[in-house]
Amino acid sequence: MKKSVMKTIGYGLFLWLVPFFVAILVWNVETNSPKISNEWFTGLMGLTWAITYAIIICMYSGGMRWNVSEGWRVGLIWYLTVVLLEIIFIGGIFGNPLESVLHLFLTDSPNLIVTIGIGYAVSKMKR
Repeated sequence: MKKSVMKTIGYGLFLWLVPFFVAILVWNVETNSPKISNEWFTGLMGLTWAITYAIIICMYSGGMRWNVSEGWRVGLIWYLTVVLLEIIFIGGIFGNPLESVLHLFLTDSPNLIVTIGIGYAVSKMKR
């Protein structure tokens, strides 16, 4: 059973929101840099994303029949949701130049790639 686009966007919002709040906790607004080293910040963000993603994919998947097309659909929606929110907040509201957020198109790609991979893996297991 497919979930509605709005419900899928809602899960994507949480996929963005949790790491955003964690980042705020370790971000120094005055210096516009992390309060911890960049290496630790990058590691913390990766760990936060992985835990958040695992929880959200489990919550989202209840009663669903995954396949490759559903992986693409959900992955694209989550990817676009996260990227747009980051451009709006980091680029727009916080006033950072667009060049400073362009790397997020790559940084946020696991939202798309992992979700497609799950759809593919589940469809292979059904055979």
